[in-house]
Amino acid sequence: MSAKRVLERVTARVFCHGAGGGNPVTVFSSQSPLSAATQEKLAQSCEWESVMVAPKSHSPEISEMAFYMPSGEEVSFCAHAALGGAVATSSNGTNEVPFQSSMMPDENDSIQVVQILEVENERICTARLRMAATFEEASVSHVPSLYRLLRGHLGITAEHLASQGRRYPSLVNASIARPKTLVHVNSLKALSQAKQPKLSTDHPAQRNSFAAACDAVDHSTGIYLYANRTDEEAAWECRQFPRSSGYPEDPATGIAAAALAGSLYKQGIYLPVYRFYQGITMGRPSLIEVLDLSIQRDAAEFTLQGRVEIDSRETIDTD
Repeated sequence: MSAKRVLERVTARVFCHGAGGGNPVTVFSSQSPLSAATQEKLAQSCEWESVMVAPKSHSPEISEMAFYMPSGEEVSFCAHAALGGAVATSSNGTNEVPFQSSMMPDENDSIQVVQILEVENERICTARLRMAATFEEASVSHVPSLYRLLRGHLGITAEHLASQGRRYPSLVNASIARPKTLVHVNSLKALSQAKQPKLSTDHPAQRNSFAAACDAVDHSTGIYLYANRTDEEAAWECRQFPRSSGYPEDPATGIAAAALAGSLYKQGIYLPVYRFYQGITMGRPSLIEVLDLSIQRDAAEFTLQGRVEIDSRETIDTD
């Protein structure tokens, strides 16, 4: 007979900016490490990303986090899940939560810290994560493949694209942790009218065709559409369509926002705070702030900041 283990299950939303906003995450907290099979099973019970949090074996003051997609696939890092996991498991009065991702190879360099600030109550706070990462950027190698993807899967045609003569990056692959394809559209109306891709169909030959289209665009992990805000300078509204995450659109994507900020920086747009609104058309209004960005050659340093709201806490049993 297998032993039962009691876990804490916390549901939260990160990068919130209004009622019902933010990117959902489920946090599973355990006092000892969980098996890979158990973590995969727990992840598959979630509609959105999840994070498994346990004390590091020889350094219990450091949390070890494992990040999962709802498909059960483990990924090396997920920014909003890290913020949610730190806030959900922080002790009362704790304003710094060190953590390490189990898939980061260099143990000495992979310890990161989430700062918790502006605590409104036990459910709501603002949190920030200082990051150092490699930034990479390159023009899409086969633009016709991207045009076909935009037209066929998202309903974006040439008339919706911003002029390439402007300095905003477009039709480029930018990467901080994972490569995202940046596409600058010419209006908020065009952005809002983009359609979500169909993740699967009843026809086997067409199943996961959006993922295949992303693979053709230099193995992009998602298409990040963005447009200039008309009511606020130095701010953009964005939509993220992930390659294969189990859902068609992401309400807030810290890594994609950081990649866009990095490309803007490379174009000479230097700002103390880059503000990216996302999830508007989904009814999940979100705001991702990228602070203190600097890039030296391919080394980027920046801070991700957002509002975190805890929705529920419960204890559960698992094998």
